[in-house]
Amino acid sequence: YIHRDPVQCIASRIRMAADLTEGLTGIVDMAQQARIHTALGRAGFHAILKNPMINDSRIHHVRYQDFMADQVGTIRTLYESADCPWTTAAETAMRDYIANNKGDRHGKFVYSTDLIDGDVNALHEEFAPYRERFGIDIEKRN
Repeated sequence: YIHRDPVQCIASRIRMAADLTEGLTGIVDMAQQARIHTALGRAGFHAILKNPMINDSRIHHVRYQDFMADQVGTIRTLYESADCPWTTAAETAMRDYIANNKGDRHGKFVYSTDLIDGDVNALHEEFAPYRERFGIDIEKRN
């Protein structure tokens, strides 16, 4: 289970939903998308904390910033936690895939917390228990 700063997740979700909506319909109401996806994002992050399964030992928690810093190493910890064999061939294949399939090869996905419906600082405060539970820092993006 990968964990990221909820505020950045909500902002990304708004932009992604708006892009999909515009692509499918030709128009997008950004204020409406912001209201919908801010509310859904808030509900989702609160539901995660309330779900008793989140403490199940079978769930492997990963911090987004750790994954971005070392994707293959982070995946290796998942293999180890599940007692799955780790092979040099698998690692080589993963490293080759990452090297040859850059995430921004079709353009950079750009979004901003300015899209969020509401006070971003209030949301940071609201999500403090989530960030504390999973050791997540507030992300600062350009």
